Amino acid sequence: TDSVLATLEATVQSPSRRSISNRIQSYVHRAEFYAGLRPVTTFLKKGDPLAVDLIAASPAGALLSDKKVSLKLIRREWRSVRKAGVGGRFSWLSEKTDTVVEDRSLTTGKDPVRAEFKPDKAGLYVLDAAGTDARGNPVATSTSVYVTGSDYVPWERSDDDALEIVADREFYDPGATARLLIKSPYERAKALVTVERELILESKVLEIKGSGAEIEIPVKPAYIPNAFVSVLLIQGRTTDAAA
Repeated sequence: TDSVLATLEATVQSPSRRSISNRIQSYVHRAEFYAGLRPVTTFLKKGDPLAVDLIAASPAGALLSDKKVSLKLIRREWRSVRKAGVGGRFSWLSEKTDTVVEDRSLTTGKDPVRAEFKPDKAGLYVLDAAGTDARGNPVATSTSVYVTGSDYVPWERSDDDALEIVADREFYDPGATARLLIKSPYERAKALVTVERELILESKVLEIKGSGAEIEIPVKPAYIPNAFVSVLLIQGRTTDAAA
């Protein structure tokens, strides 16, 4: 089981049937230490190195050495098919598949231990760290990163035709550039990109190549306090019409 916050509650009743209650809470830790992962970035381009720092820490927060941890880089994809339903209607059925790209065995130290990977395809990657403590209790943690590129990435499909956009940061200052991953279902499409707030502030048409393409939006002072980016993908014929 995972670490839990346990609660002990006691109630005392007097002869006059008046009750007094109190409680205390304490963490019950799953293992003798925790593993921690910190990627240098969670948003990178295909071909760029992915560096990640690994630590082992006691429940009190002290860094621990000589803890053996297995670190895996996993590429996560989805296999999607159209399933026929009642009345001839079709719906998307997606199944998640994980592929281990690289596997490393690391030993922790008093300082973070760095490992480097080089994802060779665009998509979603999971960094998974696992080990055991001296009593055999499992220790695990994971984090994820996005890799952009012109590859075809089989994302999870849904029936609402919604297009997911992933930003490289949560907040931006004026003058910065927002990098956005477009989870396109197409290998090639035209994209109408708009920056909006009550009305359209900016608009442009782009050619999107691959289903893990990245677009950049310069953040202007006029976007304060917030702005919304909308992307509409359009795909025409992929083959010539029959003669």
